[in-house]
Amino acid sequence: MKMTWGYNQWHIKQTLSAWCDVPTLVCMTVAIFPCFIVACITDDHHYLQLGLVSGALFCVQNSLGLSGLLETCLHWLAIILGFTVLYWVQSSPLLFALLSAFLGAICASFTYWDQNLKSLGNWILIPALYLSCELYDRVTPHTFTLAYIKLLEQLPVTLIGPILVLVCLNMAKIPKDRTYALIGRDHPYIVKKQPAVIYSVLSIFFAIFMTAVFVKYFAIKQGQWVIWSSVSVITGELSSMHKKFKHRGRGAVLGLSLGGGIVYLSSFIGSVTLLNSFAAFLIPLTLVIKPYPVAFTLRCMLIAITAGSMTHTESIAMVRMFDVVLGGGIGVISVYVVTYVISPLLKIKREKEEY
Repeated sequence: MKMTWGYNQWHIKQTLSAWCDVPTLVCMTVAIFPCFIVACITDDHHYLQLGLVSGALFCVQNSLGLSGLLETCLHWLAIILGFTVLYWVQSSPLLFALLSAFLGAICASFTYWDQNLKSLGNWILIPALYLSCELYDRVTPHTFTLAYIKLLEQLPVTLIGPILVLVCLNMAKIPKDRTYALIGRDHPYIVKKQPAVIYSVLSIFFAIFMTAVFVKYFAIKQGQWVIWSSVSVITGELSSMHKKFKHRGRGAVLGLSLGGGIVYLSSFIGSVTLLNSFAAFLIPLTLVIKPYPVAFTLRCMLIAITAGSMTHTESIAMVRMFDVVLGGGIGVISVYVVTYVISPLLKIKREKEEY
């Protein structure tokens, strides 16, 4: 009996470690929990959306092993700067498309110095893009400036959780070989030219520009879904790009369908507010799930629940499916355009390696 119980414990641990790293999951929960608490106290669901910023800060802390407060604060300021620029140019479609593409290209170019910095680039672009589009979609010309000022006043809450994680990790005396100093590094920043990174930067610039123009021209709400979907499929290698595009397409169809079904059923139960808060809290936690198809499917389901319970309609899931597939398709087209048209014109050598 004892052997059976011991084997079951070992099997549970192995299964959990294959799906997610439990300590990382706990740290992510701590990072986003203050936003959830403030949202419950103030009854302002926008704090739940700001959990994305806390999650972004922790993801970079975790992937680079950051243990310093300065690096986290600089990352936070970079997100605010990106958000500010994109928000204030949204009224000009062409300018928004250009600056979004430039921001994406700059973030992608971080890997020119170090492959590990890819996480930092992604987690500057994603929250900046999402916050700017989310806020712009819900304001009017009369409340444009006031909404921006109010969000700036709310953003400091997003620092509380990641700082708590840093304090806990430093108190636990995490080994120093886990740290990755972004400031004061011994080796020089400028390294040998990497054609693969240049190729990635061009692909991302082209993808973001095309999707941003499309989003603005057709006045698509929540356009960040389309824009980021175009970037997320660009992996640096054609076969893995097609694989990720399929994973995202299937995940969107399955996850958003499940989420829409749950929203429909919850309308009969009458617990929409609680469901919305709980689903919004769980969204950042899916970032630590290891199998990408599972993580993305769950994320889509939770986003559909959150959006559907706020708009009181399950049809939002269909719109999100269209956004994901459309954005992914534009991303794939962008890669082929850069590979077979732009790269030969600029005489950029295409390498097989992943970046």
